[in-house]
Amino acid sequence: MEDAIVTSQYVYVDDDHLVAVLVDDEAYYRTIRGKAYVADLRDEFAFESDVADAGP
Repeated sequence: MEDAIVTSQYVYVDDDHLVAVLVDDEAYYRTIRGKAYVADLRDEFAFESDVADAGP
């Protein structure tokens, strides 16, 4: 997931603005969330749909 976030055209990554991938394991499912800073706040919703995992 980190590779997908970093390669998005909407993300701004540097030493002060890092990417985080959060994994939460429950009994029957796993939740994976990614956090990153967008370069322009107007692109925030486009970024959400840009980095979507289709699954296996």
